[in-house]
Amino acid sequence: MPLTMEQLRQAPPRKTQIIHVPSWARDGDDEVCIAVLTAGDMAQLLAIQGPDNWSNGFYILALVARAIVDPETFERIFTDDHIETLKAMPGAGLRTVFDEATELNYMAPEQTKALAKNSKTTVGDGSSSGSPSTPGSSTPE
Repeated sequence: MPLTMEQLRQAPPRKTQIIHVPSWARDGDDEVCIAVLTAGDMAQLLAIQGPDNWSNGFYILALVARAIVDPETFERIFTDDHIETLKAMPGAGLRTVFDEATELNYMAPEQTKALAKNSKTTVGDGSSSGSPSTPGSSTPE
C-alpha cells in the first residue's frame, strides 16, 4: 500500500555518516558529520550544475557546504556565504568530504569523477578515506 501524505511527512531523519578528515584535524579530532542532502539542497545543486557545468569547481564547494551538518541538529554548518571559508581549507579534506558525500547521496560515479577530473578548483588528492558511522552515530535513512 502506498504511503499516505501523513506518513511521508513523518519520514525518519536523514541518514548521516561520520567521516575522518585528517587534513582538517583540530586538537586531534578529525571527524566530520555529513548527511544525505535534502530535496531543496539537491535542487539547488542541480541549478548550479546545469547541463554544461560538471566542470564547475563551485559545484564541488556547494556540495560540500550542503553535506556537512551539525551531528546533533542535522542543520548545515556552512551556507553559500561560507564558500570563501571552504576555499581556504586544505584541498585534500575538501576532496575527502566531496567523495564521501557523493557516495552517501547515490550520485552517479561517472558524473562525479568527470566533475572532479575537470574541475578548475584544486581539491587535492585526499589521502584519507571515510569510515562508516559507529553504531548509534547514524540515523536511519
